[in-house]
Amino acid sequence: MGPNLDPTNLVEQIYEAAFVPELWAATLDKLGASARSPYAGMILYEDIRPARLAANAMRMETARKFVMSDRWVDNQRIPYFHKNPFTGFVIAKDYFPPAFLEQDAVHLIDRQAGLLHQIGTMIPMPSGEMVIYAFDRTQKDDPYRTDDIELLNKVYAHLARAGLI
Repeated sequence: MGPNLDPTNLVEQIYEAAFVPELWAATLDKLGASARSPYAGMILYEDIRPARLAANAMRMETARKFVMSDRWVDNQRIPYFHKNPFTGFVIAKDYFPPAFLEQDAVHLIDRQAGLLHQIGTMIPMPSGEMVIYAFDRTQKDDPYRTDDIELLNKVYAHLARAGLI
């Protein structure tokens, strides 16, 4: 965790953002900073409805590009997750096989934007939605290591509850 981040304050911000969606950008920014990730976003999938998103300023352009392109309709990450479930945050390149990533719309859009490294989580909601939190680094940045996701796993349960709210 970054030296200026207070985990109690971060948890409070997560719940505030759950009730005041305009606060998600700043909250995601702080979460991203904790994992040394300048790009941070959240997407809510709800069956056939267009995906809804929140992102920090660095991530918003690529997130919008993904949602506006209708590529979200055929996001293969969700069926892959249902076949290979996990809890907590994972490093994308360690979770998805290389052949999968070569065809993956999210990965291709991110690569075009210069993003290469990603950690994230997929949280199925009891109501059927899927909430995805993702944090990214550029090609110039070091790849993620397991210790980079430590704080994010500490707030995973709070993010799950906030996604439900």
